[in-house]
Amino acid sequence: MGGLIAVQVVEHFQPPYLVRFLDTAYHKLKPGSKIVLETLNPSCWFAFFEAYIRDITHAWPLHPESLKFLVVASGFQRIELRLLSPYPADAKLQHARVPTEANTLGMVNLVQAFNENVDKVNEVMFSYLDYAVVGERI
Repeated sequence: MGGLIAVQVVEHFQPPYLVRFLDTAYHKLKPGSKIVLETLNPSCWFAFFEAYIRDITHAWPLHPESLKFLVVASGFQRIELRLLSPYPADAKLQHARVPTEANTLGMVNLVQAFNENVDKVNEVMFSYLDYAVVGERI
C-alpha cells in the first residue's frame, strides 16, 4: 500500500513548493496510503523562538491548522492533527497559592485571576513543541 512520512521537512519548503509536493504525493500514493507530516509547532512560542528561527534553512512556519488545510486541499481525507512533544509541566509557569495569613476573599480572587492568566500564557508559550498531520488517500 505504501505511504509517505516527512519528519521535520515541510517547514523547509517555500509555500508554492509545499503545495506542489502535496499535490504530487496525493497523485503518486495509492488509495489507502497515508501521509504523515511532522514539524515544529510555531503556535508554541517556545518552539518558534528557541528552535524554529535558529535554523536558517527553515523557509516558512506552518501553523497546525494551515498545514491541515493544505493536506485537505490536496485531496487527502481522514485527516488527524496530533500534538506531540508536550513542554514539560514542571518547566512551565506555576500557579500561585493564597498565603494562609492573607486568606481573604480579595486575595483569593486575585490569586485565581493570576492563575488563570498563568494558564493562558502557558497555553501559547509552552504547549506542544511539535505536531503531525496525518491524512489518507482514499
